[in-house]
Amino acid sequence: MYEIQAYISLLSPAEQAAFVTHLQKRNKRSDAKNIALFQAILRGEEAVLKSQMNSNAYHVLKKRLTDRLADFAAGSIIESEQTRAVEIMKTLVLSQKLFRLKQFKTAYKQLKKAEAKAIDIADYHLLNEIYQTYIQYSYHALSPAQSEIFAAYEKNKVAYANYAKLNMVYALVRKAFQNQEKEDKPLDLDDLIRKNYALYGISNTAGYNFQTLSQIAEIADIAGSYKRNYFETNLFFEKHIKNLEGSKLDTEKQLTNHIKLLYTVAHIYFRKQQFKKSIENLKKMHTQMQRYEAKYYALYELRYTTLLALNYNFSGEWAKAAYILDDLLAKTARTKPQERGILQAILIRSVIHFQQEQFSQAKQMMSKLWQQDSFYMENLGLEWLINKKFIEILIAIELGDTDVVDSLIASIYRKRRDYFKGANAIALPFLKLIETYHKQPQHVKTKSFEAEVETTFDWKPSEEEDLFFISYYAWLKSKMTQKAVYTITLNFLEKAKK
Repeated sequence: MYEIQAYISLLSPAEQAAFVTHLQKRNKRSDAKNIALFQAILRGEEAVLKSQMNSNAYHVLKKRLTDRLADFAAGSIIESEQTRAVEIMKTLVLSQKLFRLKQFKTAYKQLKKAEAKAIDIADYHLLNEIYQTYIQYSYHALSPAQSEIFAAYEKNKVAYANYAKLNMVYALVRKAFQNQEKEDKPLDLDDLIRKNYALYGISNTAGYNFQTLSQIAEIADIAGSYKRNYFETNLFFEKHIKNLEGSKLDTEKQLTNHIKLLYTVAHIYFRKQQFKKSIENLKKMHTQMQRYEAKYYALYELRYTTLLALNYNFSGEWAKAAYILDDLLAKTARTKPQERGILQAILIRSVIHFQQEQFSQAKQMMSKLWQQDSFYMENLGLEWLINKKFIEILIAIELGDTDVVDSLIASIYRKRRDYFKGANAIALPFLKLIETYHKQPQHVKTKSFEAEVETTFDWKPSEEEDLFFISYYAWLKSKMTQKAVYTITLNFLEKAKK
């Protein structure tokens, strides 16, 4: 993602409007073009303004706008995201100032307040600062007993050390995952985690809480996506979830980790084509989203709804999937257009339109995905970008937009070194088959084309196939058999279960 786009992605539409007002107040000249450039970037028309300016003047203008935007975004974040940690730090600093002024009674009152809040969010670093302050003034008559302070300090030190060790194990596992393709050896995540827990003296209680399980599940999910093979993804960590649910560790401060964990498990089951299990975990996720007065409901609604829609669609209930996505997109129409969940919902809705042969509606929906490839690579990853590219090409073919198809395919070929690596290598021969159909549609019904398709793909057992490539393959088969894309997709998935 370009630097200026990264800053823009941090701002809501309301904040973008506020930034324009901010520029208007700062501009000393009426002919300043910074607002015009900002609005052109939002519309995806930066190149038009660039062509109207001297190259050096344009780059100076963009550099100044980027700097202004960075300052404004930083200020907006500080203003709108006053986290509990910041509040605790303010309270701690206030208590320290009161201690220096010898206002001990009020100082201890503020310090205790900071301690309670820091314990609530398990911020070991802040607690360390708080206990150091307690220790410094523990000589005073109003101080809690020194033995209590020292014991609390030592307990926090152990918890902080465990937290650091868990981060080390997580980093080691992520590194091992990244190295596995180079070494061409299978990676047993369960065994690797158990060995590292033993190496660093991490107990099961500390090693298998909602936070660590969420991290482990994330690694398993990434591994399945990276290899484009979720069939081999082992949900060994799932057994620990039941032990935690309803336990003393199932608290409000662990709720976000609990929700993320259930979402990741549901996503893995979806990619394994076990839709019922995926929906079961989504129902559990939805229950957790409603806890504590639904304080985190809005934060996870996008992810929950889009994954639920995917499950419905590939289970044969496409109308239900379309309904909940349309409702979601209507509710989020005024939120950030760069929000990851919204972009995912738009792409999924486009695919559903396409599978139901509603090609004009699919194109209209895809027009909302106007950002550059670098933005999608940064925020959603290579696999997502490839899926977007392929559905764009197929929609253009169906609508007879020959020039658009040629342009999209040529663009992909120019960048194939970035796109077609490792597990994504299957996309290149598939793209060539699409191109063959595009240029010679009558050839698709011949025996030679059928043979070419069969020899091009070294298909694994069908239950191991990547779900989205099954959809594209179904489109190709629909051209060969004159059957509906959606029907072929569901038939393919049904055969995988037998």
